Amino acid sequence: MSQTSQHQLAELLMSLSTTGLREETALFLTATEYTLRPFITGANPHGKCAELLAMCMRNNLHDSSSPWAVVNPPSIPSNYVRSWINPDPTSARDLIYEVRVSSTRHIFVPGTQVKVGAPAYIARSLLRHAQDARYGKVCDVDARFVCPDGSPRVAANAFTKGQAEALRKAGFKFVGIESLEDDSKRVHAGLKGVYDQDLAAYDQDFVIRASYAPRQVAFRAGIAGGMSFVLTAVVSSFQHYSYYKEAVRDGKIDDSSESRKQYAKEAAKTVAKKAAISGGITAASIATEAAAFHVATNFMPAQKAQMAATIAAAVGVASLDIVGEVIAYRTGVISGTEAAISGGIKVVADAIPVILQVVAGRAGSAIGTVASAGIKWGLGYARNVLRSRAVTEAA
Repeated sequence: MSQTSQHQLAELLMSLSTTGLREETALFLTATEYTLRPFITGANPHGKCAELLAMCMRNNLHDSSSPWAVVNPPSIPSNYVRSWINPDPTSARDLIYEVRVSSTRHIFVPGTQVKVGAPAYIARSLLRHAQDARYGKVCDVDARFVCPDGSPRVAANAFTKGQAEALRKAGFKFVGIESLEDDSKRVHAGLKGVYDQDLAAYDQDFVIRASYAPRQVAFRAGIAGGMSFVLTAVVSSFQHYSYYKEAVRDGKIDDSSESRKQYAKEAAKTVAKKAAISGGITAASIATEAAAFHVATNFMPAQKAQMAATIAAAVGVASLDIVGEVIAYRTGVISGTEAAISGGIKVVADAIPVILQVVAGRAGSAIGTVASAGIKWGLGYARNVLRSRAVTEAA
């Protein structure tokens, strides 16, 4: 739209305004893209949907194969270009027409009113402004209200005799669009469904993106890392206590106060180291997943990016676990059977965060990460116990 036509449209909007539209507001309306919201949650969404249908009908007047069934179809001026919904919701005219005044210039002129609702409401709202020239005397309504000559129809489902007579005396003419009222309700329901679906998707997208904000990621990493630290410390402490009791039972250690203090001191260092490593790995896995999410959002929606990031992190950790088992087997630390069983258990443990994320979202993923670390440390403890027993039996 050129600046000239934009200003001309703004002047038209001001001339049809019922609320004293200011020039800057009118110019803003002419430059602003129409949104879906007025058709969904506006003051009269069914009426706005009826305007949309009336606009579509008038924009198909040149098409001889148009499917619109119209009672008293409007004439088509040779310079008519198309109809538009008036961007001013408080205007006296619901539609405005674009017409051609030269081969290079189009202007906008007042269009028609569009009414849906009960016969009493339509008659009352039209007659209220019958003396105001801004409103005009042509109105698009449902076909049941219109006679073939464009006059108001009297019927049980249309106007009463008194309403029809008053409308005739006031000079109103009607264009009847078949099923306008029912179709406007169907359009509203369809648009509302799309709007609600998009809104839900937007809300979900917003929540997911917010959960990957640096502060949220740091909070989850801290909680999960802390839980992993405590869990590992508890398991490792019990493990060292079992080692000590076994050593005392076998007579390898003298169960004196001094030996207990020395063993506890050494065990505390080992436990702290293992717990710190476990907590750090858990926190690092959550941070890695968050980094993968931010990369994935450049290529896919947030919901898919979230799942892709969790799977990528799980696959990465599982790959490291498998490599670790293969190295242990090749160096002769463990047997091939033990490597296969342990590797399988670790892969299953790595899949837990993915499964719990599907079930419980981000909280489930964090809990799954801690559970995965716990399973791996439990596996390590079981392997050490079995290896210790094997050594004892061999001796």
